[in-house]
Amino acid sequence: HLKRIRDRVDVPLVFHGGTGISEESTSRAGEFGVAKINVGTILRIRFLDGMREAMERVGPEDAFLYLGSRDARDPLLAGLERMKQEVIHRMQVYGSAGRA
Repeated sequence: HLKRIRDRVDVPLVFHGGTGISEESTSRAGEFGVAKINVGTILRIRFLDGMREAMERVGPEDAFLYLGSRDARDPLLAGLERMKQEVIHRMQVYGSAGRA
């Protein structure tokens, strides 16, 4: 389908809802004119996963002591790190790593 669409239009294509598209499919999307893949859902999931894990490590009663503290136990920092790792992974899968 993408090839047929690409043959008919002269604009970059965008996958909306890219979280639900398999890595196998998205890894080749650039070959068919896809310039952007939106994956906001998985990034939010990874952020919350990181926060949840950090809060479990320090306990819910202490987790909020670290918010904004730049302490490695800070749930926000843990969430950002998990999200960052997902972005790095996606960039490698999509073939966009090192192409800034």
